Amino acid sequence: MEAKFDGLEKNMEQKLDDLRKSIEAKVERRPFEKIGSKFYYIEQSENLNWFQAVHKCRILGGQLVSIKNLVEFNAIVSKLVSGKNYWIDITDLGSEGEFRSMQTGLKATYFNWHKNNPDNWKNAEHCGEIWFHDNKHLMNDGDCKSRKLFICQPDNC
Repeated sequence: MEAKFDGLEKNMEQKLDDLRKSIEAKVERRPFEKIGSKFYYIEQSENLNWFQAVHKCRILGGQLVSIKNLVEFNAIVSKLVSGKNYWIDITDLGSEGEFRSMQTGLKATYFNWHKNNPDNWKNAEHCGEIWFHDNKHLMNDGDCKSRKLFICQPDNC
């Protein structure tokens, strides 16, 4: 009798696992799209300041993107529009030159700065962006009040 229950339990566990996988496959992560191995939302029309972009990502169920490595950076950049700039998660508002994640408060670990950046130009640049300059997208410190496009990632990413 015990062996029969064990068999039923394993069968139910398998069916539950199959059901979970089926549901996960059907659930869409709108408005997020898979780029590389992760999901992102790249805003292509609404220009916001950095603080508004943080808020907009929250409304969408995410946060400004926190880029972890070159592979992730390149995957994102491959989807960006030439000539456009995009807000990302990092800021040095707390301590000049010490870029931290807005979401976690931890020091950022990956940077791909444009030459001579970050430069805190006019003592007014404290928010991270992917900046199109010299015909390429790289990271820069931008004026948080400037209006730019932005990139979000879903929560729990």
